[in-house]
Amino acid sequence: MNKWIVGSMVVALSFGAAACSSDKAVSGSKQKDVVARTMNDATTAGVTADEACVTKVIAQLSDADMQLILASPAGSQVKLSDAGEAVGKQLASCISTDTTDTGAPADTVGS
Repeated sequence: MNKWIVGSMVVALSFGAAACSSDKAVSGSKQKDVVARTMNDATTAGVTADEACVTKVIAQLSDADMQLILASPAGSQVKLSDAGEAVGKQLASCISTDTTDTGAPADTVGS
């Protein structure tokens, strides 16, 4: 399994599966904390995540889902609402493949 797939799975699985929440309020402080945690999880998984992308995706989480993430141990699976699970899957689009010395993704070098 390549690094991108593993990293995507680790980051997405950080946001786990089903629980129930309809709270759509977004707390700026919680959002920043969840983004920071997600970026750390990506680094721990050995992948690069685009912080702007992660921030945009995390902004879609409900306040309740963000609280569940922050209350869980780092690297653990979190049981979120169905909407939160869908948001977690979107995080895969924020993961980059390995980079070269130029910082460009390896799959775009020479393009």
